[in-house]
Amino acid sequence: MGASRPGIVQRLLILILGMGMQVQASTTVTAMVGDNVTLTCDSKKDGNPYMVVWKVGVTENQKDQLISLILVKNEITDSKNSRYNGRLILNTDCSLNILNVGIQDAKMFFCSTVVETDIHESSVFINVYNQPSNPEIIQLAPFLVAGKLQKVGQCVVKDSYPAAKISWQYNFQNLDINKPGVVMDNDSTKNNKGFFDIRSTLEYMPKRGEGKINFTCQATYFEGLVRSMTNVSSPVAMFVHYNTSKISLQVTPAPDVLEGSNVTLSCSGDGYPSPEKFTFTKNGDEKAVGLAHYELINVTQEDTGEYACSPLENPDLKDPVNITVHYLALMMTPSENISKMVGENITLECFVKSSGTTEVTLMKKK
Repeated sequence: MGASRPGIVQRLLILILGMGMQVQASTTVTAMVGDNVTLTCDSKKDGNPYMVVWKVGVTENQKDQLISLILVKNEITDSKNSRYNGRLILNTDCSLNILNVGIQDAKMFFCSTVVETDIHESSVFINVYNQPSNPEIIQLAPFLVAGKLQKVGQCVVKDSYPAAKISWQYNFQNLDINKPGVVMDNDSTKNNKGFFDIRSTLEYMPKRGEGKINFTCQATYFEGLVRSMTNVSSPVAMFVHYNTSKISLQVTPAPDVLEGSNVTLSCSGDGYPSPEKFTFTKNGDEKAVGLAHYELINVTQEDTGEYACSPLENPDLKDPVNITVHYLALMMTPSENISKMVGENITLECFVKSSGTTEVTLMKKK
């Protein structure tokens, strides 16, 4: 090997103490909890080593030896570290397999090799992550009220490592948490497995007319230093309630009808949910209560007048409509057959009763 036995022993002592080594740049390996990982010993590239030792960083200045291998003898020495008992495999190419990786393995590992009279060291950092549960929205509000800041619900993500980032979406578009009327509060705790459980509470102030809206929440977690993944919750639909500010009274077939027609009055409001029960009046007199529709059957001239409807809870909110029943009545005098001598005079009169202006023309039947 090009080195005396005392020289080797001396360098092994230096290797164990972790002093006087040539350190190379570190690399990073990313693994999910439960994976098996292989750590490459980059310091082996500097030649054929006589011995390789793997250590783990405990503090900034302390390293614990895990396992070593004297290659010429194929002699492995395991430090029996309780955290790694049965989980380490040191290969002849100096790489180290760590089985069933956990978050406790998110550390810097050091590979030291003895090559002739030199000792080289390289390092590998294990970046560990755990895929969180799918986000779920719980504690939903039954509905939202326009103009009122209120809790929409709570997004729950469990078993994340490191802690996932939670965001909310409104109608499947990212919700700006800096927008007025939007408040989001996130809280994360470590569970008994060492993973993070995250709860994100959203408060939202809807506007009048938004109607039905959808909310989703999204968890973003990192599988590596730069690669991110996302899980999205199932959407929840919510309705925005707002008071009625305008009443509409519709008349079918029309406000102007002929005597003998049937007329239907239908009342509605612009709120959500719309009022279902109304009071109908004619010329200020109450005609029907607790209905959304009011029918006039076989109308006569007596049904002409101003009709209005208003919700039961707000009688001052009205929409008046004038309904006119058109009629025409003719009466001739004399009304019976009469006989006259040639040359005698006769007076005929036609009386008209009508809802509008009329022109009367007397005609003689041929």
